[in-house]
Amino acid sequence: MYIHSVCNRISLILAVTLFSACGGGGGGSSSESSNITSVGRIDGFGSVYVNGIKFETHQTTYRVDDEIGYDDSILAVGMKVRIDGYVNGDNTTGVAYSIYYDDDLEGPIDTGSLVEEGNIKRFTVLGLGVSVDASTTVFHGGASFAGLVEGVEIEVSGFFEGGVLVASRIELQRDSNHDYEIKGTLTQYDGTSLSLTLRNGTEAGPYTVSDSVSIDDLPPDPIGSYVEVKLVNNAGTLEVMRIEGEDDHLIHDHDHQVTLRGILSGTASEGFTINNIPIEISPATRYQPSTLVASLESGMMVKVKGEMSNNTLIAYKIEAKYREAEVEARVSSVEYSDAKNGSVTLDLGNSQALVIYTDNSTSFESDSDDHYFGGSYDSHESCHEEGYDSGSSSDSSNDCSNDSSSSDSSDSSQDCDGDSYSSSSSDSYQHCSDEHHDPDDYHYGDSSSFLLSDLTDSDFVEVEIAMRENGYYAHSIERKQGHEGTEVEAMVEEMSSDSITLLGVTFMIDSTTSIRGNPGVGSKVEVKDYNSDGTADSIELEDSSSYSS
Repeated sequence: MYIHSVCNRISLILAVTLFSACGGGGGGSSSESSNITSVGRIDGFGSVYVNGIKFETHQTTYRVDDEIGYDDSILAVGMKVRIDGYVNGDNTTGVAYSIYYDDDLEGPIDTGSLVEEGNIKRFTVLGLGVSVDASTTVFHGGASFAGLVEGVEIEVSGFFEGGVLVASRIELQRDSNHDYEIKGTLTQYDGTSLSLTLRNGTEAGPYTVSDSVSIDDLPPDPIGSYVEVKLVNNAGTLEVMRIEGEDDHLIHDHDHQVTLRGILSGTASEGFTINNIPIEISPATRYQPSTLVASLESGMMVKVKGEMSNNTLIAYKIEAKYREAEVEARVSSVEYSDAKNGSVTLDLGNSQALVIYTDNSTSFESDSDDHYFGGSYDSHESCHEEGYDSGSSSDSSNDCSNDSSSSDSSDSSQDCDGDSYSSSSSDSYQHCSDEHHDPDDYHYGDSSSFLLSDLTDSDFVEVEIAMRENGYYAHSIERKQGHEGTEVEAMVEEMSSDSITLLGVTFMIDSTTSIRGNPGVGSKVEVKDYNSDGTADSIELEDSSSYSS
């Protein structure tokens, strides 16, 4: 399998980004660039968006489920991928040299394991715990939230929170011959049978090993090795057809400068870890916000910057990070450069505003339907930005909006992201492939869809957002009808007896405010301000296990 020092990312739970400085690099708005290994969920296309970075894919090599690919059409939203390339000095754009994907689990939902709680379903597949969120998991290939029932065979990509695989993408099992795949630590193997310990501590097996088993990348003494096992269901008996060595480590000592996002485990007295990586905190460690120094606790989402030494991450800086945050509020202004790229300013009451940026990874929908629109979500057509056909009028080509355009060879044209550049008819063209997405993923031209330019200062919207290095970006914007007031669901940045701050916005607390739970800095809460006067009517502590980032 194509794995070399594979990093895994927890989450929407964990993002790992490894940098080494280098000069030049080309592309983007800065001459500074750094080599990068980024592991995360694909959030959009028009290039590939992963971990808040837009990666160009002009000369990218692809390997997906052990198959070679040739363009972005082999990828899909929700896949957890590893990208090797470089990032520009703006930390938001870069170039991918290679993209690698392998699903985490394939098999049937175990009988008696499924529990449903609102938008969350939890179950096991071959003994491994899986959590699915109807609002964040991408469903594909006939899969759906309602269709997740015991016995159905699925393929899962996602991120581990402890021993639970939080699904970022689920599709129905494609193999008609009931091939399954599971990963774990080899605890017993004698050539005729094997057993595994899964990430959640469950013992899987023993499984019978086929006489024709394929073995790849196993040491002479394989006990204790982390492996991927391919199983075939032969009349109710699971038989091992392939054993392949895997790399279960996130980062290594040779990965010097590290940025790691994840959920803290442990205690201040005994030490914290993220995905089993020890974090060393010293008096020199900096915190953002500064109040975080006194409130670090297990279950908190953080970003740690530092350096690896003796398998420990020496923390230079720890930041409280947002998981999927959500805001419902009135629009006060909109700015845009094209159908998807721009910003929306929300009125949060008491003369406070929140600016949310949008890009090609943002979806736009109305509350009458859940269909997506525009940019990376707009049609079954993908635009790989090799350029724009700018020859004579007879050579005119469709842009991302399906508008027919043409220009002479010296004219400046627009790519899929609205960036201007010059091109010649002899060597520049825009390749739009109808094989990029299929109808199971997105819908186009739906009456419930809208453009960024359609928003007005009288609209009420629900926005799902995440924090990037340069601001808050919208995953989705849903236009709502007949709604009033303000609601913010996010991580607490500051809190006192008379105020609470989320997403940089402060709500006052008075004797009429209803507070449920014991919220504090770093916890996730829902704040409701029914008349948008800047005073919280209610504050409710959210269950952190229901969210991912």
